[in-house]
Amino acid sequence: MEGYVGSELNLFDIGDFSLFISIFIFPSFTESGRWRSDIRLDTKYKFPKDFYIKFGLTMNYDNRPAIAGKKIDYVFAFSVGWEL
Repeated sequence: MEGYVGSELNLFDIGDFSLFISIFIFPSFTESGRWRSDIRLDTKYKFPKDFYIKFGLTMNYDNRPAIAGKKIDYVFAFSVGWEL
């Protein structure tokens, strides 16, 4: 069983840019001393005619991972799109 504590910041009205940041911490109640965290950063730039590019970075941390040596995982995302 784990707890859940976190915060988010969503800045979507700053011209053609938008920014999303979040951090969440998961302390374990069943495994003493274990905790995990997720940190996320997403940026988006809008072009004319509703096209956009988006970049995201997520970092996952576990102080006692199932596989030794894999305490931190990174996820990179890049997208190009169009929205109605």
